[in-house]
Amino acid sequence: MADDITDGGDKGGEIEPIPLTPEESAAKAVQHPVAPPPPPPPPTNLPKAPPLNEAAPAQIAPDGSVLAGYWIRVLGYIIDGILVAIVVGVLALGLFRHSGSLPIYLGLLVELIYATVLIAKWEGQTIGMKVVKVRCIDATNGEAVEWGKSFGRAAIHAVLGIIPIIGLVDLLWPAWDKKNQTLHDKVASTVVVKVSA
Repeated sequence: MADDITDGGDKGGEIEPIPLTPEESAAKAVQHPVAPPPPPPPPTNLPKAPPLNEAAPAQIAPDGSVLAGYWIRVLGYIIDGILVAIVVGVLALGLFRHSGSLPIYLGLLVELIYATVLIAKWEGQTIGMKVVKVRCIDATNGEAVEWGKSFGRAAIHAVLGIIPIIGLVDLLWPAWDKKNQTLHDKVASTVVVKVSA
C-alpha cells in the first residue's frame, strides 16, 4: 500500500478523477440543467421590407413609364417659374411700363400660354420639364396630352395660383399623393412621368 502511494507521488501528485456512476450523472444533470434553445419567432403576415440595396417598386403610369418624383418636379417648376418671370419682367417694364397688379395677371396669362402650347406640342414638356427629364401624359391612357386637356390643366393651375396659399397646396400635393399628382393634374386627369434615357 505504501508503495502505491509512493508511486502516485512519483507521477507528479496527479490524482485521476473517479468516474461517476449513472445515478450520480443523472443527479448532476438535474442540479445543472442545460437551457433549451429559444423557440423560433411566430409567423407573421406582414410584408417584408426590401433589402437595403434594393429599391422599392416604382409607381407605374398607364403607359408603363415610372411616375416622376416630387423633388424633380419642384426643380422643373422652379426653372419654368424663372423663365416666366423673365418674360413677364421684360413685358411689364419694357413694353407696358406699368406697375401694380398688371404683372400678376400678365404672369398668369404668360404661364397659361407657355404651359398650354409646350405641353400640347412639345412632347408633353415645358422647358423646365425637358431639363429635369419628365413629361406630362394623359392619366387615363398614357397618351400625349391634347390641346383641350393641356389648356384645361394650365388654366386650372393659373386659377389656383391666384390665391397664393391654394397655389402652394397645389404644388405640395404630389408630396403625399399616391400618383404624385398636383391638384391641376387630378382635375385634368394627367400624370407626370420620367423620360427614359
